[in-house]
Order: sequence, then C-alpha cells, then structure tokens
Amino acid sequence: MEEIAVKRTVYSWHARYKVTLGEAYARFLEGMKQKKILGNICPVCNGLYVPPRPFCDKCLEQPSEWIETDGMATLVTFNVALIQLPGLPEVYPITGMIKVGNSVTNFLHFVSGIEYDDRGELVEKVKVGMKLRPVWKEKRVGDILDLDYFEPVS
Repeated sequence: MEEIAVKRTVYSWHARYKVTLGEAYARFLEGMKQKKILGNICPVCNGLYVPPRPFCDKCLEQPSEWIETDGMATLVTFNVALIQLPGLPEVYPITGMIKVGNSVTNFLHFVSGIEYDDRGELVEKVKVGMKLRPVWKEKRVGDILDLDYFEPVS
C-alpha cells in the first residue's frame, strides 16, 4: 500500500450575526459598562433574576423592580479545561456557573485569580460553593465580557 504524506491545513471560522437583546438584557449590559451587576425582581414571588429576565420563570409576571447587586457570588459548578486547544485563543481555564447574591438564576462566566503551576492543580483548588467577586476590565463597552472574570474572596 502506498504511503500518503499527512497534510495539515489551518482554517478559521468567523460567523457574523446580530441578536435583539430586549429591554431587560440591554439594561443589564448597560450596567456592565458602568461596573454594575443589575438584577430585577418579580413583583409576585420576589424572585431575583441575575441576569435580569423579561418575565418571571415561575409566575410569568414582568419583573418591575431593578436592583444593583454587590456582585458577590457563589460558584455553583465548574469545568476546568486541562489543555489549551491548538488554534483557539487563550482563555481562562475555569468556566463556572455563577450565582450572584440570592438570585434564582445562574450564568456562565470565567473564574480566575487562583495561582497554579499546572492546570491539573485547579481541579483540587476550585470548590463548589466558593465565594467569588467580580473583576472588571479597564475598558468596558456594554458586554458580558466587561466583567473579565470572578475571583475567590480571600
């Protein structure tokens, strides 16, 4: 059988798209620009939504009260990427489900600020239930990534 030399080709993929945010999420992102984590509260069950929602998942009512949280959060669950995938941008190795304050919802974001020599150490250092605080980017534009990552509270 004839041997064939292996050929390697690098591809990139950029899919441009637009999304309509709606009033609740647009207001949330405006808060991000100002280093604020906003939430809204259901008038019926008093459930706090962070990120805010256009309606309560439980009561289907429109949350009317807005609050600025202190940003303190809890790590609900997490994933540690043990390797950096070739061809992809360098990102924080920990992705976590974050619960801000007593919100009834969580959201996905990066966790960092933990010293390590090898990514494998993070599996032991990161714990469900860790208390976290937000770390903001210097330049903010009104995006979820204006919040650079959450770090453990010492």
